[in-house]
Amino acid sequence: MLLDQFDLYEYLHSATGNPTDGNNFFIPYLIHLQNPWDIVSTGRQLLHKCYNADPLAYNNIYKGWIYFYLGLASFLLQDYEIAFFYIDNAVENDLYKFDPVINPSHAMRFIQLDSNLQESIDGNLSEAFGFYKDVKARITNMIKVYNSRSKSDKINLTILRKKFLQPAMSTAHQNWRTLVTTLISFQLEWDYRNELFTICPKPATSEPYYLHLFKGCLLFESLLKNNPNYPPKNMKSTLEDELRRLQTKLGIHDKSKLNIGGQNLKQVIDKIDQEIDNSLPTSMQYTGWLRNTLGHNLGWRVSINKFQYQRLFEMIASSCIHVIVCLY
Repeated sequence: MLLDQFDLYEYLHSATGNPTDGNNFFIPYLIHLQNPWDIVSTGRQLLHKCYNADPLAYNNIYKGWIYFYLGLASFLLQDYEIAFFYIDNAVENDLYKFDPVINPSHAMRFIQLDSNLQESIDGNLSEAFGFYKDVKARITNMIKVYNSRSKSDKINLTILRKKFLQPAMSTAHQNWRTLVTTLISFQLEWDYRNELFTICPKPATSEPYYLHLFKGCLLFESLLKNNPNYPPKNMKSTLEDELRRLQTKLGIHDKSKLNIGGQNLKQVIDKIDQEIDNSLPTSMQYTGWLRNTLGHNLGWRVSINKFQYQRLFEMIASSCIHVIVCLY
């Protein structure tokens, strides 16, 4: 079905029905498209058309399927932030129709990295399991890197799911969903950006790498400030304030590791080439240094290579996992 065949009556009727009615309305417009760009473009136009036709009906019609489908197409375009934006909005739509524990939707299973996703997939969304396996493999690898660090609490995906991914489905921790999608997209974006070094071994701009690393640093700080067991009294506290406040819980026994100021980016990058300490306190210190350099200036007269980028990324990712393990 083409957009110029938009059926207003069917749209309004579907808005008063159940999730199946919503699915049956949206599916014919997208299911015949093969190109992911066409799916995203057509899907967005269709949603705009629905909203403009009747905003109230748009609010009522079940959009879980189309959001999830647009998320899968965005994965193919390697637009991971937008992919999880759509999938998480599918979760939000599904919370009114499904129970995340008793009867989770595809999107809920995906966000929770639920191993039962394959069993629940229907024909129209069969490609979802391929994406799920890719996401799960990358998150599992992130956990493996964390577990390899000295003095880490050995965890697995099940523990991460119980501590963090599943509670984010509850209304009490709704704000965690932004943290969950950021954690997953941060991991996925590294693979894509890392491949760019093959195409451009000496990049003229470091924007993709700097912004990606800073995103992980901001996630680290956000995980500290939003932890449920030892919340801060003041959200305006600095990252260094939080590290000092939580140093015992995080296992930071060497107070010199709490010093995350006084460095410029060149000093941080030069240090990483010589760094032999793979401990979590050292990872958190580097994360703090990057937070306080990239968070204030992107115009550093220094470039980053593939080895440095990987080490810094893994330090930030391990720091984020460590906060979840210790404080959630």
